[in-house]
Order: sequence, then C-alpha cells, then structure tokens
Amino acid sequence: MLPGRGPAYPNFGSSAGLEFYWPPLPAQSDWYGSGWSGDKVLWWVAGTYTGPVLIRGHRIDGPQFVRFDVGSPPPLELRIRAGKGSSFWKGARDRPSYTRVRAAGCYAYQIDGTSFSRVIIFKARVIPPPNK
Repeated sequence: MLPGRGPAYPNFGSSAGLEFYWPPLPAQSDWYGSGWSGDKVLWWVAGTYTGPVLIRGHRIDGPQFVRFDVGSPPPLELRIRAGKGSSFWKGARDRPSYTRVRAAGCYAYQIDGTSFSRVIIFKARVIPPPNK
C-alpha cells in the first residue's frame, strides 16, 4: 500500500520508510564523498491526474532539507511532467528517483499539483552495510 491520499505517491520499497547507508558506500559512486546518502524512491501518479507534480521535502525533527536524484549538491526539488501514463496501469505514471538525506530522522515530502497539495511524513533510518 502506498502512503498518502494521492494522487501522487512515493514507493519506498520498504514499509519502514527510507533506508540508507551512512556514510555512503564506495559502491555508491555517484554519492560517495558527496555528504549525501539516500535511496531509490519510485513515484506514482494516479491516472486520474494528468497535471505536473512538484515534490520538496524537509526534516521535521531537525534543520535538514531533503534533496533528490544526483548532483553536487543534489536538487532541492523533484518535478514530474504533466501527461498521461500507461494504459496498462490505468493511466498512472511513474518516475524513478532518489531521495537524498544526510541524517536519520523524521521527514516530510510536500507534494503539489495544480489541484492538490499534500504532505507525507516518513522515517529515514540508517541501515548496516551489507556483508562482503
């Protein structure tokens, strides 16, 4: 089940929220040494909404911003273009992305479209590196 009332939803791939390594691992070449970690988040937009989506975020229990995708520093916002999605998914669109953070804590996305504004709260937690 995806969190929030929609029509745009983050899919963390884990019911625990955003899980990330700190510090970023050398295998995460785009992130290693950047000061930003994070994880993949697949965004879904319901087929009932075809307008653009703007996503920003901030830590609720601290001063940090959420950032997205890659870059130095990573962008402060994520945009999903207007349009129709796949007929296979009843017109839903998807947008692969990365949510980037610097610390564990309680965060919130603000998700805005032309006809809605939503906030989704999520937990970001550090996980142990995989065994080699």
